[in-house]
Amino acid sequence: MADAKRPLFLEERPVREVYERLLSAWNSYDAVGMANCCADECTFIAFDGTQYFFRKELEQAVATIFKDHQPPRYVHKIREISFFSPEVAQVFAIVGMLRNGDSSVDPSLNAIQLATLRKKGKEWRVISFQNTPARFDQNPELVEEMTQELNTLARRGG
Repeated sequence: MADAKRPLFLEERPVREVYERLLSAWNSYDAVGMANCCADECTFIAFDGTQYFFRKELEQAVATIFKDHQPPRYVHKIREISFFSPEVAQVFAIVGMLRNGDSSVDPSLNAIQLATLRKKGKEWRVISFQNTPARFDQNPELVEEMTQELNTLARRGG
């Protein structure tokens, strides 16, 4: 159990680091690195709705994707990190994707990501991840706003 005297905001950094390692592993085409950010039993819902329930299953599927082609790279912005307890946190982020050679994100690939992490011992791991397309059917202008924000990050290398 976390030290009761330690404020939860001090735990934001390791939570942020795990989430960012997950995306960095994707961007590096590293299926093992990506899976290592997850708990052995996890729920992972991909952009297309595909579901994985175990770290090894996710690793094998992502390795197959990387073997066949190099998918676009993530650009992200964490909007919020919330704590439900000292051992459970949630990351809410927006993401865009840069196709190889492009300097602007593809708006059709913008997404909202929600990652729930659990601390076991001293390690934080993803126990649930959802990647939802950000189409904003009722507010299409939000797609453009999100795209502009992500393109600004992309130009900064983020």
